[in-house]
Amino acid sequence: MTLVSISDKKDLGVDANLWELLVDKAIRKTKSKGLLWSTTDRGPDNTRSYETAIDENTTLSIWGYERNYSYELCLDKRMEGGSFEERKRVTVKKNAQGIDFSGLFKAVQDQISSAVRERAFNAVVQYLSNPKGIDSEKESELYECMDALGDRDYFLYSQDEEILSLVRDLTATGSIAWKLQADDDRDGQYFHADIGQDDEKGILGLYVSLLAVPASSKAGATIYTFGLMNEGIFDVEMTIDARNKRAPRLWKIANEIHVTVSKKAREDDVEFRKIVRNNIVHDILASLDRPS
Repeated sequence: MTLVSISDKKDLGVDANLWELLVDKAIRKTKSKGLLWSTTDRGPDNTRSYETAIDENTTLSIWGYERNYSYELCLDKRMEGGSFEERKRVTVKKNAQGIDFSGLFKAVQDQISSAVRERAFNAVVQYLSNPKGIDSEKESELYECMDALGDRDYFLYSQDEEILSLVRDLTATGSIAWKLQADDDRDGQYFHADIGQDDEKGILGLYVSLLAVPASSKAGATIYTFGLMNEGIFDVEMTIDARNKRAPRLWKIANEIHVTVSKKAREDDVEFRKIVRNNIVHDILASLDRPS
């Protein structure tokens, strides 16, 4: 007996309550990572499309628009002697029949975004764990991970804290050569550095920056903006304010970095001025040595 696609028979559609139950279970398993989704190109133009394997013979897919309430679910199952396929489409929320299309779509997008963010975070940690540089092949892999995050996403507070802690430790040991941008037109102090850059080997490295803007009042604390960038494609910034009670340690770590790099900048400035003054005196001594 050959099974036909259920969607070919309009009067044989799966009951809405079964779709509702299936979608609710799919949302729970997606959030617990029991279902792992991937992006596809099954949907129409300007839609986001995703697919997951329920088992080795069964797939569930969903496509939809990010701004409009318009989705389609597709359930496929390969069976001996044929196949089963059922689709459920909705364009108006009131016609959803209790099926949480948008809830599943959001859960899937959150999972995909979380996976992309985790890979980008691990790539940044790789750079910070190898400040002297990595090989070009490895860098290509890391760049792909970071570029997937792009400049529109962010890290979690726990990831921000781990990244800043690594930067603080590298700064304390002198492994990051911070520079003060003396002629910068920003408010406050702007420090920057390239981590792992090697022009001879074609290693681009990771660009980091720290902007320290004094508080508007004497009672306030400096506000920091910490940035991570590679080639302008991956560009993530953390705005660090002592008043943010959700991430109290971030400000403390950023402040420790600022204190260290400010001290180094002052020492470098003193050393530079000393060299300039000594050079002037050397020129004068050279003049005295010349025959009259």
